[in-house]
Amino acid sequence: MCDYNISYLNKNDFVSGKIKILLIENSAIDIKNLKNNVEKIFSDIPVHHASSNTSAGEVLAKLEDNIIILCSHEIKNNFGTPFLEDIKKLLPQKNYYLISMINSIHDGSIVTSLKFGADDFLVKPIDMSFLLPRLRSAFRVVSSGVSQRKFNAKYFELKESFDQEILKVKNIVELMISKRSPKLSKRSVKMLNAAEWLLKRFSENYDGEYQDFRNAVSLFFCAHLSLDDKKINEPTTANGYLKNAEMQKIPGMAREIISMIKGFEKPANIVYHTYENLDGSGFPDGLKLWDIPFGSRVLRVVADYYEFLEQENGKQDKALDRLSAEIKRVYDHTLVAYLDQYFAENENDGFRKEVAVELEDLHSGQTTSRNIITSEGLVLLGRDTNLTGDILTQVRDQTREKGVIGSIYIYDIELDNKSGNEEEGD
Repeated sequence: MCDYNISYLNKNDFVSGKIKILLIENSAIDIKNLKNNVEKIFSDIPVHHASSNTSAGEVLAKLEDNIIILCSHEIKNNFGTPFLEDIKKLLPQKNYYLISMINSIHDGSIVTSLKFGADDFLVKPIDMSFLLPRLRSAFRVVSSGVSQRKFNAKYFELKESFDQEILKVKNIVELMISKRSPKLSKRSVKMLNAAEWLLKRFSENYDGEYQDFRNAVSLFFCAHLSLDDKKINEPTTANGYLKNAEMQKIPGMAREIISMIKGFEKPANIVYHTYENLDGSGFPDGLKLWDIPFGSRVLRVVADYYEFLEQENGKQDKALDRLSAEIKRVYDHTLVAYLDQYFAENENDGFRKEVAVELEDLHSGQTTSRNIITSEGLVLLGRDTNLTGDILTQVRDQTREKGVIGSIYIYDIELDNKSGNEEEGD
């Protein structure tokens, strides 16, 4: 006599609709018998059924998820292959257990069923003593999936709550920076825009999380909170070095503050190594060349640029020239070149329009708007160079030999004229 005792099963999962049973069988007699047998085990819930691939697809769409499916191997799809093959496509990433009902164990149906995604099989006519253990196994699997999803939902709920608490701490530090020095707070926003533009150009070089870098930039000035009101807005560096003993405390203090925020070890490390120099003469660890984290190299270029920009009364070309004067000693020349090009497309402080062009599109009479720098870091042409035939020949020869960094920018005469005409019209 078959034991129908299933007290260990949580029927609430069925009654609440978390787990469903679907029978797919085209024989009315077989489906009636199967339905009666299943309901002997699960008497408190309705059992869904379908008699064709079309109706089965419709029922599956309604049931959506957490399903125990008993499907006849004889049910075919529109292409004449077992409908079993379609179930995986109809329920992608869903929680279900599929039992194939076959006519014989000798005709290859078992192999075909497993190939098409069945988890188990039953041989017709289905005996209750075989049906019960299969349904028990199916229930355990699907129920485990339900529990896992509950766990995942709770995990992400707690993680979101935890992330919100971390964000609050970060925002408090940012608020403190903005209250002590609105100037530095505004500067960090511009630094982030420029730095993110650079990172996108070097995605293959940066293997960190972009959010780590964003956090590093937004908290970059946290250690400046230790400075008095007079010094907090003073330049941090002089001639490529942290300018005094007080400023030399900044990297270590910044790392200590940022590391206090759970999960911010990487942003802390980026900020900590920002004032390393490319030639190894920097601070705090004297790292050299590519031993300096890429994020730190990017942050150094944009941090010093905006510091120089203030010292040069907002004159972009002078700030960029100060960076260019220290490439290879302090800065990565490729980053300096791309930062220059960033300003051709953003924060353009001039009245003339700029456009990127290909080498073959250059011709006499045009004027460069940005430095053209070779891949080795040599300034091939400076900004505001009027192009002549001889210069173009030299540029093309050097470019083919050494290549240039990024794009070539020129002043767009047509856009300038159009802009001028519009102003005259006004």
